[in-house]
Amino acid sequence: MEMWGFRPSGWVIYRTNQATDAHVELGVFFEEPHPYSFYHTRGMVTEARRIKARHLMGRLDNGVTFIVYRHLGKLASELERCVGCDVVLYGGLKPRRGGLYLYVERAYILGRYIKAKARCPYCGGALESLGRGRGWACRRCGTMLHAAEARWLYDVSIRRALLPRPGERRHLLKPPEVDPALPNFFTPRDVEWIG
Repeated sequence: MEMWGFRPSGWVIYRTNQATDAHVELGVFFEEPHPYSFYHTRGMVTEARRIKARHLMGRLDNGVTFIVYRHLGKLASELERCVGCDVVLYGGLKPRRGGLYLYVERAYILGRYIKAKARCPYCGGALESLGRGRGWACRRCGTMLHAAEARWLYDVSIRRALLPRPGERRHLLKPPEVDPALPNFFTPRDVEWIG
């Protein structure tokens, strides 16, 4: 600029919220979903299927319908195989076909519900079916049961964060490799004008 005859009179330092997750940590979250707002919800994935253009569409047990764009890669393919998983989904809400759809930006898988085989309440042996509507019999002690109680186990070994590829991240999403204390180190405490 000096070559055109302009001399700088000072410097300006801009503070940004990019790559800081400011919309998650400082965002306003409503109890009920509102169109065009950022939203997060926790629930169990009850269905997940591919729709036209290979985008993923699914539903949580709390009634929230979510969509994951195909270009998000691993995020979409992991959620497709995650029926029965307990997840936390983050994203933006958009109105579509008379309802609100959550367009997922990131997801956290907390665990998976697995149905365990019913066991005998007396000896703990395996139960075998006697046929449709006839009940169950214990293989070890021979006890006959009219109904076998289903048990559900919660598997946390699959716990992980699902983030889009680096080229698909939105501008506010904090990459996992960024130290959370790093932006605060460069934030000026007392700003003075120089000039």
